[in-house]
Amino acid sequence: MEAKATLEFNLPEQEYDFKYACAGLDALLTLNDIDQELRSAVRYHTGEFTHYIDDDAGERKLCCVDTLHHVRKVINEMVHERKLPELI
Repeated sequence: MEAKATLEFNLPEQEYDFKYACAGLDALLTLNDIDQELRSAVRYHTGEFTHYIDDDAGERKLCCVDTLHHVRKVINEMVHERKLPELI
């Protein structure tokens, strides 16, 4: 059995709802990219989150792996609680 779904918006009144609906996939992809960067930092010590620049000292510092692991755990819990679809 084939099923179809149609979303309708009354523009311009529901312009923000329309934009939110259209941006859903981009938001999921962004969240997935952040999770993968965190995974790379935790498991392989590579990627965007391995180091940061200390604004006060202007020095490059190593990120705390335990904190990165915790952030990844919280993101995954939020995704699960909101029943967001998994990206393949």
